[in-house]
Amino acid sequence: MNPLFRIPIKKQLIIIVLIVAIPAAALLVYSGIVQRNHALNDARMDTQRLAERIASEQRTLVASARQLVVSVSQLPEVKKKDATKVNLFLSNLLKLQSDMAILFIADRTGTVWASAIPVANPITISDRRYFKNALASGQLSSGEFQISRISGKPTFHFGFPYRDDAGEVVGVVCVGIALQDYGVVLKRAELPERSNIALIDYKGLFLFDAKEPDKYYGKPSDSALFKRIMAGPDTGTLMASGVAGDLPGQERYVSYQKLRLEGEESPYMYIRVGIPVESVLSQANKHLVANLLLFTTILTSALFLAWLIGKRSIADRVALLKEASQSLANGDLRIRFSDLTKGGELGMLGESFEAMAHKLAFRAESLSNSQRFLNAIIDTEPECVKMLDVDGRILMMNPAGVKLIGAESFEQVQGQIIFSVITTEHRDAFVELTKNVFQGVSGNLEFEAVCLDGKRVWLDTHAVPFRNDAGEIISLLGVTRDITDRKAVEKSLAENQRQLKDLNVSLEQRIADAVSELRQKDQILILQGRQAAMGEMIGNIAHQWRQPLNTLGLILQELTMTYGRDEFNKESLEGNVKKAMAVIMLMSQTIEDFSNYFKPDKEKKLFKLKQAVDKTLSLIQPSLKSLDIDIEVIEEDLNIDVYGYASEYSQVLLNILLNCRDALAGCAVEKQRIITITLSKEGNRSVITVADNAEGIPEDILDKIFDPYFTTKGPDQGTGIGLYMAKTIIEKNMGGRLTVRNTSVGAEFRVEV
Repeated sequence: MNPLFRIPIKKQLIIIVLIVAIPAAALLVYSGIVQRNHALNDARMDTQRLAERIASEQRTLVASARQLVVSVSQLPEVKKKDATKVNLFLSNLLKLQSDMAILFIADRTGTVWASAIPVANPITISDRRYFKNALASGQLSSGEFQISRISGKPTFHFGFPYRDDAGEVVGVVCVGIALQDYGVVLKRAELPERSNIALIDYKGLFLFDAKEPDKYYGKPSDSALFKRIMAGPDTGTLMASGVAGDLPGQERYVSYQKLRLEGEESPYMYIRVGIPVESVLSQANKHLVANLLLFTTILTSALFLAWLIGKRSIADRVALLKEASQSLANGDLRIRFSDLTKGGELGMLGESFEAMAHKLAFRAESLSNSQRFLNAIIDTEPECVKMLDVDGRILMMNPAGVKLIGAESFEQVQGQIIFSVITTEHRDAFVELTKNVFQGVSGNLEFEAVCLDGKRVWLDTHAVPFRNDAGEIISLLGVTRDITDRKAVEKSLAENQRQLKDLNVSLEQRIADAVSELRQKDQILILQGRQAAMGEMIGNIAHQWRQPLNTLGLILQELTMTYGRDEFNKESLEGNVKKAMAVIMLMSQTIEDFSNYFKPDKEKKLFKLKQAVDKTLSLIQPSLKSLDIDIEVIEEDLNIDVYGYASEYSQVLLNILLNCRDALAGCAVEKQRIITITLSKEGNRSVITVADNAEGIPEDILDKIFDPYFTTKGPDQGTGIGLYMAKTIIEKNMGGRLTVRNTSVGAEFRVEV
């Protein structure tokens, strides 16, 4: 129990008042601190703004001085060194410049030859910084703290070189600002109360101090603070203590600005503005003390009222509620709370206790009914419902689960470890599932178990964590069902799939064998086609050789007939031998042509379509002439390339021409027999058509002429594989197309590759 609840109500109220008061006090203190920080920040900002304002006034003053000396340096009288006129001009000009204390001109040696203030004795300024820098830089130059040799007063000088008509620097125009005049400048800057303002030259000497100017003219400023300012940026703010004029240990915010002239590396003046921290915080501290005194008074009054109200309005009535609540805890749900405490919040609390008692009575009855309903559901659930602890012990199991694992009653398995009935190969997985559930992760698992009666079953369980009212996992809640029949079906299905796979493998092998057999048949057909073509070629060779053999016989007869006569001499013998050798060479070339024609190509290559046609015609021309068949070649494109096997392409043309020859051979003798060959291109494909005038192919067999072993000739005249092999070569080997159609006079074969 929380120790706070053991404290009497009156003291609790006082503690509550204190708890409420502490943040208020902290808020007051925090507000005071914030106010102090704001005051400090405002002080810093004030010093920065003031330093900037004074710097702006000084820049305006320097700009005015620059304009003045530049104007003077341009006067012709100055360049001519007319002292009388220049003195008068400078005197009148100085009267118009209220911010300037002195105006004079020195030559290149430093001797003053003209001045707005009359000079009794000769004066030289050759040792002055502003004079030397003006001559060296040729620009406006600054000086330092000095007692003017002309006016005898503390003055800050600026010098500007003037030139003659040839452009040579011949002297310096000088202007001085009386340091006491800075008091007027600072008054225009509206100095805040308690501020400390000082102007310091580049050596660290006071040019002006706003509090006590006469005391600090030309005196060294605080060396440590001056070094910090020199080392800092051109504009900054820092905390300093022990500044001249401050009390010992007094700290102040110091803002500063460095002023430079164009052409000078180091600042010619430092503007320093400081405000004491103590004076800034005094008003904020007064407000904080006043607020704390007011808060203490209010807190004392609140504590007394809390004690008085706590006793009369709360403590006494709470004691009555305590007695009634003890009766409620003892089971008396019919107690009346509202009669004990009437009125106010405690009266409402009593009424709430009374309503709670009625609701508790109703919920107790509902809970009892729900428990009976849940038990009925679990007892009648056909699936196994179980609860296990982290070690796998059975905490609860419904009758269906008891029956599933082969037990006679729940008492037989209560407290037993369920892991023992799970087969070895699945036991580790179930242990892991249990571990995960107690880590808050639900899961599913299929496993095999051996029941108490020795029966082996397959089970599917879904397990989730079961939590108490505090959200802690106290057990595993699982629902398990018997999937033995499903596993048997899956096993049978797996066996069928295995058999189907074996069948597919066997089928693939049979298909491969069939394809191989078809390929072998194709090779046989190709061989037969070549043999048939060779048979045709032998006939063509006979036609080719008939005339040369006749010529060769005549030559031999002529030799026999002239032998022993006068005309038989060396010249006639050599002539006849030469003729015979020419005939023999022609016959040999014929054999070479036929051999090359049947030589197979090993790879695809580009060849000329016209060359393939000419090669094929040279082989078949004699047999065509013997049948009075004319050949007409039409070239629509003179340069047609074909990518493929040249020898096989020629074999296709030969088969087509032989079919045209055979078709024309059966026509009437009086009819002109002609074969027309047309060469053309369509896109990137070569096209050749071979047409005859043999009256065409009967329509009923037109779509069969490319079938293997189909022929319209007698068995001793054709094999029926020539056109089949031609289509196979063009379409399978060369990726082209071979078609046939009937025209008005005959058949037309079309080859596209």
